[in-house]
Amino acid sequence: MGGPTAWSPPYAAVRDTYAHPAGSGTATDWTSLLRDGATTRTRLAATGDLPSVNALHARCSPQSLVLRYLTGRRHLSAAEWRTLVAPPAGLTWVTHPADEPDRVIAVTHVLHIGTPGLGTAREAGPGPAELALLVDDIWQNRGLGAALTRQAVTVARQRGHSELHALVLADNRPALALARSLGAAVTPEGSQCTVRLSLTRRDEAAPRRSRGAADGVHPRGNPRRAAPDGTTTAPSPAG
Repeated sequence: MGGPTAWSPPYAAVRDTYAHPAGSGTATDWTSLLRDGATTRTRLAATGDLPSVNALHARCSPQSLVLRYLTGRRHLSAAEWRTLVAPPAGLTWVTHPADEPDRVIAVTHVLHIGTPGLGTAREAGPGPAELALLVDDIWQNRGLGAALTRQAVTVARQRGHSELHALVLADNRPALALARSLGAAVTPEGSQCTVRLSLTRRDEAAPRRSRGAADGVHPRGNPRRAAPDGTTTAPSPAG
């Protein structure tokens, strides 16, 4: 897992990408109402989710997998998944339709980077993190990728990370537009772009919205509220 991984909310809605400051605590479980009326739930991943996660990989098109991994890999090994979901690595979430808890349709990661000896590094502060995202093809173009990205930014800021890093293919225009809307610095490097989003700015700033709001995300501590297109996100009830 060396270096930033690819960040790919391919073809997801990229408008209204401000991540609203959250209240106390970290949002680890939330429900989203997409603009087409579909409801999804996102929760922290567990080791037992690997079969469903690999089923997601099997359903994804080669293009989606390349956008995510910069290669065409189609599954994760048990050892890789155990590392990704272990607390020292950071946070990994799985998303499923509200009425299909065993069908994973997206995986989101906020992972520690550049922190050899994680125990010591964490005592001094989390430092930067890397963001990566894979969304099922049939759930793209519905605002889910953008909503998950904004929520990941909010949680990373809550946890004290200084920056989010990612690698994005230069032709992944939706992901680059989303990154720029969040205020990230995008540096072209041949066929890829390095994305760096500072998390130490605008903590108390007013929401910065792009033209045509969509996918309003409101983590724990904020009231559930609808965006102009009807998309809402709220914490899931306990249990």
